[in-house]
Amino acid sequence: MEEIPGYVNLLRLQATKTFWTGLSHFIKSSHFKFPLMSNLKFLFLSGYIFWHSGVVAQNDEIRFGDVELGGFYSLVIDKEFIEDSTFYAGFASHYINMHLRNQISERWYIGGEVITAIVVSSEPVESPFFLFGVHSEYKIISGNRARLFGRLGFSTGDLSYADPGVPERRMVANVAFGASLEIYVASGISVDIGYYNHSPLNRITNSYSAAMPFLGVHYRIRD
Repeated sequence: MEEIPGYVNLLRLQATKTFWTGLSHFIKSSHFKFPLMSNLKFLFLSGYIFWHSGVVAQNDEIRFGDVELGGFYSLVIDKEFIEDSTFYAGFASHYINMHLRNQISERWYIGGEVITAIVVSSEPVESPFFLFGVHSEYKIISGNRARLFGRLGFSTGDLSYADPGVPERRMVANVAFGASLEIYVASGISVDIGYYNHSPLNRITNSYSAAMPFLGVHYRIRD
């Protein structure tokens, strides 16, 4: 059996530490008081995503393969506007994502993510915000130089967008979906471009999705 290089083990350890440190902060933070229904939604949808990925993978050859560490940055700007003689300040949402994913078959992957949202505005805003999510990904196209993935998942956290005004710290549950194109630039390393959308399930007046067009990178830490 081929020995795993020491630097790969170090990267894997650091990636795991970063992921669980973010998750621990998410759970222990005093801001996160999960309502019962949000807990149930999280458990049910998380379980369904992983169950569905496993069931679909039965039609494929089961092989626990690549483990990949990834991250991306996204910037979305909401411009200021005037409505009914009322001025609403604009704001910029900076999203920083860290995630891990594990290949469970030729085309299916499952994973988890932590997203930090830093919102900058001339109005007071309780930033940063955090989202934690789980997801399954399907490899739609696979080539020698690039891969195209579709994603479906679930996230929960304290980032809530609703018109008018800046985002508020409010517990929300989201359905997450999108796609990414990953272009290899070196062995085990890809540069990613894509779009993810976290659409709230909660009944909040004038709420809207967190949209994340992004630029990121993936590194294969085990194959």
